[in-house]
Amino acid sequence: MKQRIIVTSVQLRTRAATICQQIPLDSPHIVTIVEQKESRSDKQHRYYRHLIGVIAAELGNDRDSQHFWYKQNMLVDIFLRDDDYYRAVYQGVANMNDNKMLNYFIDQHTSTTKTSVKQMREYIDQVYHHALSLNVRFPLFEAYQ
Repeated sequence: MKQRIIVTSVQLRTRAATICQQIPLDSPHIVTIVEQKESRSDKQHRYYRHLIGVIAAELGNDRDSQHFWYKQNMLVDIFLRDDDYYRAVYQGVANMNDNKMLNYFIDQHTSTTKTSVKQMREYIDQVYHHALSLNVRFPLFEAYQ
């Protein structure tokens, strides 16, 4: 049984409590409560995709490879710093000393869709400054439409 409830009202909180009361006690269950954070904005996503496209074209790479490189070299660090669960699983996979498995974990569990607006801003800034160091130029986020 897997349930996910985003609690935004007394009624939904009551529903979540009712579900918890009905959990059978014959085997252990995990109940996790986390604050939902605002995810990255659509404008941030469009701008990021634009940056990746420009950088990939400048460097002669395809967009997906460029995106993975930045996830692996920048976004992972943000997740390791901010997400205890991500950090624990990442470290477990990293300890296996299997680069293919680690790359698979990064590909499947490191996503801009899981970033907050603040994390995405930090990530975009890192990508932007790295691109500048490669002499790749494009508009600032504030000027992007």
